[in-house]
Amino acid sequence: MIKRDELKSEYQQHQFYEYFNSIFNYDILDTSISENIYLLRKTTHKLFYSEFENQLFETVMFLSMKTLVLDINNFSKEIGNKSEAYEQYIQQIKEENGINNFFDRYPYLLKQINREVRLIEESYSLLFDRFLKDLSELRSCFNITEPLSNVEFSLGDSHSQKQTVVKIEFKEKSIYYKPKSYDSYNILLELISLLKSNNIPSFSLPESLIKADYCWQLGVDYINSNNDEVKRIYLKYGVLAAFSEIFSITDLHMENVIVSGGDLYLIDVETFFQRKLNVQTNNFEGITVDTYQRIYETSLSNGLFPVQFEKNSAPNISGISGKGGKRKKGKYELINKNRGDMKLVKTDYFQEDSYNIPTLNEKMVEPLDYANEVIAGFRACYAFLMSQRAKVKKILEGFPKLKTRAIFRNTSDYGKFLQASTNPKYLFSEKKRENLFSILYESKHIEQFIVDNEIKDLMNGDIPYFSVDTSGNVYNSLGTVIGNLGETTSLFDNIATLNDERMKFTCELIGIVLKKPIKHWERKEGKSYYFPLISSKQSFNEEILDSVRQIFIDANKNSFSSEEEMTWLNIDITETEQWVISPQNITLYNGLIGNALCYLYAYQILGEEQYLVSLNKILKTLETTKNLIETSDMSVFLGKGGLIYLYFSLWRRLKLPQYQKLYLDIIKEFSSQSLEEQNIDYISGVSGLLVVLCNIYNVEQNKTVYHLINRISEFIIDNVKKEDGKVYWVSDFSDSEILNGLSHGQSGIAYALLLSWKINKNYNYFKIAKSAIDFENTRISDGNWIDFRNKGKRSELGMPEPIYWCHGATGIGLTRYRESKWLNDKKLKNNYEMAKQTVLNNGYLNSDCLCHGKMGNMELFMNLDDSLKSEVDIEGILLNIVRNSQKFGWESGLPQHTRVFNMMVGEIGIAYQLLRYISNYEVPSLLLLDVPKGSIENEKDYTD
Repeated sequence: MIKRDELKSEYQQHQFYEYFNSIFNYDILDTSISENIYLLRKTTHKLFYSEFENQLFETVMFLSMKTLVLDINNFSKEIGNKSEAYEQYIQQIKEENGINNFFDRYPYLLKQINREVRLIEESYSLLFDRFLKDLSELRSCFNITEPLSNVEFSLGDSHSQKQTVVKIEFKEKSIYYKPKSYDSYNILLELISLLKSNNIPSFSLPESLIKADYCWQLGVDYINSNNDEVKRIYLKYGVLAAFSEIFSITDLHMENVIVSGGDLYLIDVETFFQRKLNVQTNNFEGITVDTYQRIYETSLSNGLFPVQFEKNSAPNISGISGKGGKRKKGKYELINKNRGDMKLVKTDYFQEDSYNIPTLNEKMVEPLDYANEVIAGFRACYAFLMSQRAKVKKILEGFPKLKTRAIFRNTSDYGKFLQASTNPKYLFSEKKRENLFSILYESKHIEQFIVDNEIKDLMNGDIPYFSVDTSGNVYNSLGTVIGNLGETTSLFDNIATLNDERMKFTCELIGIVLKKPIKHWERKEGKSYYFPLISSKQSFNEEILDSVRQIFIDANKNSFSSEEEMTWLNIDITETEQWVISPQNITLYNGLIGNALCYLYAYQILGEEQYLVSLNKILKTLETTKNLIETSDMSVFLGKGGLIYLYFSLWRRLKLPQYQKLYLDIIKEFSSQSLEEQNIDYISGVSGLLVVLCNIYNVEQNKTVYHLINRISEFIIDNVKKEDGKVYWVSDFSDSEILNGLSHGQSGIAYALLLSWKINKNYNYFKIAKSAIDFENTRISDGNWIDFRNKGKRSELGMPEPIYWCHGATGIGLTRYRESKWLNDKKLKNNYEMAKQTVLNNGYLNSDCLCHGKMGNMELFMNLDDSLKSEVDIEGILLNIVRNSQKFGWESGLPQHTRVFNMMVGEIGIAYQLLRYISNYEVPSLLLLDVPKGSIENEKDYTD
């Protein structure tokens, strides 16, 4: 019997409290469990026992909630009043027959509850025994004189048969029970002592009482800091970063560090001296994998910095800058409470504050303001340990049998499996539950004996736990040797390979990921952005050509190369403002496809063999990388459609038949691929692909291409919205947004449809496209098309409408110019004239890139017919841009001042646009996805 008033108040009021109460009131669980609960009530401290009951409630409800919601909905189907249905259901489950009948329907759920409750009993009993045995030593060690005041279970994940961190509070102090071996604690103390004795501002460890299989740790108070202390804390963060790289530390997230005054405490030392595992590449080889591995071996992979290795929406939980108050996704919440039609839905929730960011004058500081201190601390620690190799090696040799935790997957992935396992279909039988977890075997890079034990832990409701010793022996959560991973790089090897180049590389990466994101290309109200120019009667082609060559020289210097391959760093940013650092992907936008195209035209225009050598290296890298990065995305800028554009360009320029086969093979593959999961728009969807296919068809009349053109066109038509006489497409990113613009809005999709109409003469395509253009033209303000992305915030900040290729007058103006010629439409020509004037007056942005910078805006003038190009002094404007870059450097389209070498936001795209001008526009317009018609010497490119 569990007393209701001993539970937390929210548990007493829970929708299914009576279900929980019936389980224990009627002794539904195994007899031995009930007997042990009764015994624990009599023999343990009331505060411990009360928290034990709360943990039982949490466990039972975590396992049961989805099944209960399913069951009550089935029960209520024939009952009209859903509130009465809930009351009837609860009344039924309060009775002994009712709860027994429930478990007759779901017998395996009862078995799993028995399993996990038994393990909780055992872990709780072990905790209390250890507490009583060690209490006098704890009082003496930590100078505790006050009585026990509170106990808090389940701080963090459960491991090793439901054991968790437990907080035990006294009046003035708190201690933490950590049910794992802390073998690494003493070695860390020695290493920290070495640093401090040489005036390196090291982080600290909390006072601890270490036992054989567990430890007690004194709580650290989160204390306000003064200005000098804040700077010292970030120096210590840098020291911790160097430690994490040299001594293979992971999991340095925000909950594992605490700042206090001028001190930085690491509160979890389990993941020190990790065995560094290779990145998850399924045995692929090549420069992309090597580059990823090089990044992964730095301190960026250890949770301390706000960085991702692939773009996602994960919240920032980094040790340095993760903070609460941020919205997270995926928490289940009950709706329609007290009703028979209640449901569990995933909702956003707010991340709780941790204590990793110092407060100055009662306000949290901005961690990114202290990047210099972090880098200085990293350099100081790294250089010192390089100079003290012999002393460090001697310390390490003093611990020959060190055993530390090994993490083979993200613990959040295990949590997702456990959450999924509470679905009633996986609680139908043990086999069903095991089958779910058997998905883990699909990870080819993890040994089977590890997966076997992952599944055993998950079956217990635990996050799997492993440790590894210095010989490579792997231990499961019970401490049993289960296998050996063989020889790997030892800590001694790590110390031996420290060098200035590695230190410099990591410092450069830290400098990137700790930069504040600032969209420097955004216009400011009241400032002039008129395109300046340098007028002269002589040609400056050679000066422009020198700039192109210099970009390629710098690109080569900044590349990662081998004899056969070549790639660059890709730098991006997530919606949660975390930087993404990785080798280049395959895309046209910021990957290898875009770079290959630029090197192709550099070779063709400049005629120098070095560009062909680099092109072939990029193409080789592309082949290995596209096998590594599988995608079903058919878009041209961001997906596999870019390969069609590249291979067709290679075929037409180099006349090598293997490229014709490659592009046609992808078109055939796309012809049988479903379109349902594809986006619609120009940059991330099938509209851009439709443009490329139409341009290809006009050069090479291929039936397969023709059929795919029609199929995509129909898909676009099927997704059009018609309302109150308006025709439009909703944004691929939000059901509530109807965007203007080329990349994500109406004009890009309409442009693609009109190209299709010119081929198949389907009047419906023309009608829909023209109606969408007319609708977009109702949304003009001050010579520009309104940007409805974050419109309210933009207005609040007084930000003018953007003038970019991707959004605003430039991209829309490009399509209107082409369309006005096709349709001989004066209104569309007027649209273009308005866009041209807007770009001339306001398009000189603080970025040089194609996507949202000066070079992208220049395309509006470069795309004119030869007879109209004289209207704008294109060379004068370009010369001004080039000379400005000679003084200040090129400005990328990243929201930080960092050089990057890719097509759409980097210097490769700038070189492409300059080559386009130098070649007298024989290099095709990439921004309109024009295709080459033949080799440069023979034929003009296809443009309409």
